[in-house]
Amino acid sequence: GNARYQSMLDFTRYANHDTGSWIFGGYADAAYLANSLLGSLEKSEAPQELKAQIEGEGRYFRAISYFALVRTYGDITFVEEPPKTIEEVCQPRRPFWECYNFILEDLTKAYELMPDFPQMLKLAGGNASGFVCNYGALALRSLVYLTIGTLLEHPNDNFWVNRTPEFIDHNGAPLDAKSAFEHALADAEEVINNGPFELAPSFAQ
Repeated sequence: GNARYQSMLDFTRYANHDTGSWIFGGYADAAYLANSLLGSLEKSEAPQELKAQIEGEGRYFRAISYFALVRTYGDITFVEEPPKTIEEVCQPRRPFWECYNFILEDLTKAYELMPDFPQMLKLAGGNASGFVCNYGALALRSLVYLTIGTLLEHPNDNFWVNRTPEFIDHNGAPLDAKSAFEHALADAEEVINNGPFELAPSFAQ
């Protein structure tokens, strides 16, 4: 009966909730655009190297979009191919773990296909602003694994009832909390030790 808590409950139940509609609309639009881009690559006459780079970036942005949606709403509708009819868009919600598994597949492929840091700098004309390299996909994959591990580590605090999540890692093996945390740590250590990122010298920057 508390208005504040009811609003929070409605936020996670309804995509048209006043506070959350921009999240659903914005990320769903981004996922649609990524799907359209990936679908159009099949007919593109661009060089294969460029198509591979664009595929990696498209998968990266699709993964970000679906990750934001599944973390907000749990079970969501998501499509893996460019939809051609309204019926293909208006599907029932799918189990949340299927979306997480799909995100891990996307990020693994994105990491393989996206430019590395020197290539990204070259593409950006020496300015890294606005471009993402393959380590960005790996950093996001670490966060996805961390989220999965946290969900599995605390099942009584979560929203699924009478269901057993079936998480699969990027190699196709079943995931439990321990293995999810191990994957998260491995990806994070790779990014920290070998990636191009560094902390800014001061908080103001």
